[in-house]
Amino acid sequence: GGHLEGKKAGTLLGRLLKTQLNLVHWMFPLNFSVDMFDYFSSVITYVVLGIIVFSGHHYSDLSPSELASVISQNAFFSLYLLNNFSTFVDQSTNVADMAGYAHRIGHLLEVLDRLNKYSTSVNVEIHSNL
Repeated sequence: GGHLEGKKAGTLLGRLLKTQLNLVHWMFPLNFSVDMFDYFSSVITYVVLGIIVFSGHHYSDLSPSELASVISQNAFFSLYLLNNFSTFVDQSTNVADMAGYAHRIGHLLEVLDRLNKYSTSVNVEIHSNL
């Protein structure tokens, strides 16, 4: 009775906790990399622009207003690209969530199918005994 149910519940709880720990081990690196990319993408943009501008090779013949215009255009372009790439990277967590939901729904459908087959066989057995 109660001892067997407690043991079965304990086993299922252990499996659930193991699955949750496995999920944390997968999600932490993904979330960490996405967040770090979000935080450092604009800094990287300005570092790259600074290296290009201060190297002096390509922009030494420009007037200050032309140089400001080129820097502004390059900054806008690189920030725009990084923003779009950041949005793309952020979608990886949504894809991972969607895969988890699909797995759980598939498992639920399998269990419901087994329960339906079991209830059908029990109903057939009850009706044949009448």
